Amino acid sequence: MSVRERVIEIGVGTGRIPLPVAPFVRHYVGVDLSTAMMRRLLDKRAAESVSVIHGDASHLPLPTHAFDAAVASHIFHLIPTYQEALAELARTLKPQSRLVHCWTKKDQAVDVESIMKQIFPDGSYGGRADAVGARGTTFFEEAGWTKVGTEMHTFTRQQKPIEVVDQMQRRVWSRTWRMSDEQLATSVAALRAAIEQMYPDIYAPVEVQSVFHADVYTSPL
Repeated sequence: MSVRERVIEIGVGTGRIPLPVAPFVRHYVGVDLSTAMMRRLLDKRAAESVSVIHGDASHLPLPTHAFDAAVASHIFHLIPTYQEALAELARTLKPQSRLVHCWTKKDQAVDVESIMKQIFPDGSYGGRADAVGARGTTFFEEAGWTKVGTEMHTFTRQQKPIEVVDQMQRRVWSRTWRMSDEQLATSVAALRAAIEQMYPDIYAPVEVQSVFHADVYTSPL
């Protein structure tokens, strides 16, 4: 990205990406469904050239071919109509512009999905709520986008295994949003039992190694 570019980000949230990036581009526009999260972004904004729009990524209230680059970070799995959102990004971008898609692999002390599939092989625990999660990143190529590069950053952090159980209990992950209360309670109990078998002390911090991916795609239009 360069100082001449106008950038759009879908699912902009509280501004963890646009605020540090804004000094390096001409203007940064963030779109999100959550006005509360965008208010937090605006509260943190100083002189950065960042503006926000309340809107649906699948129906962007923006003109065609208006942006030079796009960012989508940890968001497509939250959009049921992700194909439409991807098409909208292609529409709002100038021809052959680039999209940076960010995602993280293995960001918990345990592989929750694998554990739950072992306990509930029929998927009755609820499973992932999205089609994107099951397809990896192939949906970009299927929609005509071309991958032109990728950057990966490995990092470590400390996490108590019990925190994984707590996150499921609080429905932090999208995979829990469609669970009934009964399914959630069963899943929480099963996950805790599995974690207790893996760790002698589930309240003791362990080192979690994760890989952050930034994949770059060229738009199909």
